[in-house]
Amino acid sequence: PRSRQYRAQFATAHRAVLGGVTYHESVARWGLEAKESITVNGERHVLAPELKLAAAHFRAVLALLFSVNGCATCPVCGTPGALAAMFECAYVNLELVLVPFLQKVEGAAKQILWDVACAVQKNLAQPEVVKMLTAIRGCGDG
Repeated sequence: PRSRQYRAQFATAHRAVLGGVTYHESVARWGLEAKESITVNGERHVLAPELKLAAAHFRAVLALLFSVNGCATCPVCGTPGALAAMFECAYVNLELVLVPFLQKVEGAAKQILWDVACAVQKNLAQPEVVKMLTAIRGCGDG
């Protein structure tokens, strides 16, 4: 397999999840599913064309591997190990486009939480909010 040094550019959480493994099941699952988008915190994130292409390439390579019963020789050119090299290439390409996409989605989700926290903090001093919070705190005192 190729070096996984490119993972050093990933966020700490993704490096931790992917560290120590050559192929991660969740990455392969993404490649197998033909998703158009994902929804996080009610916000729809459309997959970039390069991610859709990488997933389609991964599925095509897996289909080829299964069609020749996992044979290590390319059925077209007869090169030993060619299918394994194709799988490696498809997996690495998928991981290289998937993880930055997930990091972008994670950043958007964190921004939503930050915006909500700022709005709550800003509104805590409003008289009607103070009254409501006082009433809520008083509910458990009786």
